[in-house]
Amino acid sequence: MSFFLAVNKTNDERLEIGVRQPDLIGIVLDEFRTALCKNHKLKDEELSILILNEESKDAQEALNGAEYNLIKDESGNVIGLDFTPETSKWILKVNATKLTILADGQDVTTITMEVWKPDDSGIATGINVSRDVPIITPDGPRKVRVTFNKGTASRDFVTKKAGLWIIPNSRRINGAVRVGESVSIESIQRFEDL
Repeated sequence: MSFFLAVNKTNDERLEIGVRQPDLIGIVLDEFRTALCKNHKLKDEELSILILNEESKDAQEALNGAEYNLIKDESGNVIGLDFTPETSKWILKVNATKLTILADGQDVTTITMEVWKPDDSGIATGINVSRDVPIITPDGPRKVRVTFNKGTASRDFVTKKAGLWIIPNSRRINGAVRVGESVSIESIQRFEDL
């Protein structure tokens, strides 16, 4: 399969992104270009299509929602992707002392969140801020307010609600932080409590 990114060369508008089968080569690519031009009301010379192997690192990053700039040649054709906007974001790393706890309101796991420098060289100790972090609870999505002190936040977690908790549940938070590590905590009921 081919990864593709279709761009309007006149204004850099990103028209479509995805994967296609069969591979976008030869007549298949010609027909695909024609369809894109028709769908987006463009002339062929206004359309640029970047095609990569679907399994390439750049294709996977783009499909996972990473932020990127377009690399273009002198004719305005897109020839690559620059992930500097993504790699310049802070990195959130989350861990827990236990990944399974009893849903008895007493069993505890300590969740630690750390904001790391964009180059992954260590904790960003200058971060002192409160932010909402999206999570998944057994009852669905919600946000939890977290206060970071010197780039770190820690909280004991107990619950009487059985189910799966995912912290955080997104790849990016507020467009400024990318999630490097998240945790899934399962809270279970004892057999005798069922």
